[in-house]
Amino acid sequence: MPDNTSPVSQQGLPLGMAFRWVLAITLLLGGVLSAIIPPGKSPDEADHMVRAYLLSQGHVFLKTERCQGENALCHNGSTMSGGPVDQGLLEYFRLHDPYRRHKESMLDLQAGRVIPWRGQEVFFHAPGTGYYFPLVYLPQATALALGRTLGLSVQNSYYLARAFAMTSGVLVLTLAFYIFWPQPAVLALLLVPMSLFQTASASIDFLCNALAVLVIACFLRIATLRKEAPNSLFWMMALAVFLLGTARAHLASMVLLMAAAAWPTRRIQPWAAAVTATVAILAWMALAIPATIDFRIPREMGTGQVVAYYLGAPLQLVRVLVHTVTNSAMLNSYAESFLGVFFDQPLTHRAYTWLTSLLVLAILPCLASPQHMLQAALARSALVLTGMAGTLLAFLAMLFTWTPHPATLVQGVQGRYLLVPAMLLLLALCSWEPAAQPWRQRLRWALLYVLGAVSMVVSVHRLLYAYYVQPAVALPSAVQAEPGALEPSPPLGPGSTIMLQLPPATSEPTAPATYGIGFLVGAYGRTLQGTALLTLNDRTGQHHGVEVSLDDVTDNTYVFAKVPPGHYSQVELRIIQGQAAFSVWTIRPTAEAAAHPEQAPLPKTCTVTIHEDGSMQLMPGCPGLK
Repeated sequence: MPDNTSPVSQQGLPLGMAFRWVLAITLLLGGVLSAIIPPGKSPDEADHMVRAYLLSQGHVFLKTERCQGENALCHNGSTMSGGPVDQGLLEYFRLHDPYRRHKESMLDLQAGRVIPWRGQEVFFHAPGTGYYFPLVYLPQATALALGRTLGLSVQNSYYLARAFAMTSGVLVLTLAFYIFWPQPAVLALLLVPMSLFQTASASIDFLCNALAVLVIACFLRIATLRKEAPNSLFWMMALAVFLLGTARAHLASMVLLMAAAAWPTRRIQPWAAAVTATVAILAWMALAIPATIDFRIPREMGTGQVVAYYLGAPLQLVRVLVHTVTNSAMLNSYAESFLGVFFDQPLTHRAYTWLTSLLVLAILPCLASPQHMLQAALARSALVLTGMAGTLLAFLAMLFTWTPHPATLVQGVQGRYLLVPAMLLLLALCSWEPAAQPWRQRLRWALLYVLGAVSMVVSVHRLLYAYYVQPAVALPSAVQAEPGALEPSPPLGPGSTIMLQLPPATSEPTAPATYGIGFLVGAYGRTLQGTALLTLNDRTGQHHGVEVSLDDVTDNTYVFAKVPPGHYSQVELRIIQGQAAFSVWTIRPTAEAAAHPEQAPLPKTCTVTIHEDGSMQLMPGCPGLK
């Protein structure tokens, strides 16, 4: 960044310079990541695109329809809130379902490129977006409408929406840095992998982060100008606060900044702007919340009843909040998702350590002296209060709307929700002016460059490994069968089938995706020749077929097959051709299990699974790998 030492109380960066720097850095970082991040991998991205599509078709509010068809999500006779969506868009996001947790294949990428807009609409639910004021979806909606008008495919329209979302954030950040000198502490938080990941998304996250920076810039400019601050700054701030409060409910706390900014002016218009933003936020919530039906979290009590319960039991509310923020596992989750978790892909422990260290180093040179902090005590107190209120509201919002009742821990809070509150709290401790010494100013920017570079390298490496790089499957050596512990299946020949049971740990909800499956062969002292077919059913109901060569397989060895990464519930082995019959070894129930047939009624096939995280699961009791 340039070394501009002009008085910060008067202006930020020149408009042209701000735009060039923001555009260049965003395209360099966010643009590269956008090309790497698979479609739909940003949190709730498909739902955001559905809402943008509905807005492009003139649907400002979500609708609720009666249950129709087998796939409708029904509750008390009605679906969740949503609207009519083009079948091509739904087909595209089914192809790129983020919950499939598999590597991106050329087949999927090629299939996605050719999906057209179908011109036929079906009702689809997107209740999580019903609370947001639709104006924040205008960039994406414009892109989708333009894509359809130009005859672009769904995929090209989707990437156009990503570009428009990124551009809208660039414009807002440019305005913010023009109003007030860019704050190194804010820039540092915008450069962590989680923020870069949001920048490359078609969701509303980047725009919301940019709007928060705009609110902060207006507040800092007003705090330095005090009574000389023009009324236009207050009304610009009011618009940004309204959009934030209606898109991210916990950031409605930023109305407190407006009150703190209006207090020293002793004028009517600043207070009118603050009151207008507050009333508008409350009015939208009163309109949108009752009109949005969301049954994703089954509860006996509605949101209003949950709120009423905790209002009548404040000690229980405090107990739940304290239990949540003192839980080490929850704190670790917040820290990781604050720095960077790409949908469900965390970074390495080493990456988190490096990023934390660099973030601290980038912030330390920006801390204000005690004298500077006392000179703006009211403004800094407002920043602290707003940041703490935003953090509290984030937990309350998830407790009231997303956490099953009764609760012991607040569920659903992610570290990315705390990005803006962290900005506010850091700014309360930092100097707002460029460093007086040129070397200190250069040190600040140098540390930011290093943080951005490390974040980019870490992000690219993790994304490529998580979604594209296929780990090699190592073929284990032969095993020694344990006499008396195993029994063979009936002999298998061409046309024969057998169901393979997977190790219990493989079916756990948190288990990593399986990309290799092996089964223990008994060849009766012979060497096999032939081919088998594995038919796999995953949790989503999709079928996968993988051929397995049996050539040169010897007795008592595990035969391995590389399979599409996924979570499989059923595996069938069919012999297509072969020259020698063989069996699959099975493990008999133990004496204890035999006494309780309901627990282990049948022998289990000796199978082993290899997972994306490098772990291996073996059917209990079966011979291990040499």
